[in-house]
Amino acid sequence: MRFVFIVLFLLPGIAKAQTAEEWIRLGEQVHGGFGTLIPLGIRIGLDARERLKAAPRELDVGFMGEALIKHRKTGEQLRYRIPAAAYGQILQWNKGTTPAERFKLVMEAPAPFTVE
Repeated sequence: MRFVFIVLFLLPGIAKAQTAEEWIRLGEQVHGGFGTLIPLGIRIGLDARERLKAAPRELDVGFMGEALIKHRKTGEQLRYRIPAAAYGQILQWNKGTTPAERFKLVMEAPAPFTVE
C-alpha cells in the first residue's frame, strides 16, 4: 500500500490526469491494474493539494502507519488515516467491479479517511 500512495501523491503534479478514464489508464500503466487503493491515493493526493493550496511538486509525503503530507514552502502538514472499517470496505469494492466502477465508488464515498 505504501508504494501506491507514494506514486499517487506525485501523480497530480506529474501526470495531469483530469478525467476518470485518464486516471484509470495511468493507474493501469503504472501499476499493471486498477484496484481501489489507486483511486484512494488519488483522492487523498487531490484532497491534500486543495487543503494545502499546493501547486504541483510542492508536497512531500511520508509514512509511519499513516500518510503525512507536508507543503514544502509553507511547512503546513496534514495527517491522513484510513480507519480499519473504511479500509475493509474499500478492498471489498475490488470484487466484481470494473475499474471505472471502482474509481467512482472511492471518489464518491463519504470521506474514507480522517484528516488532522
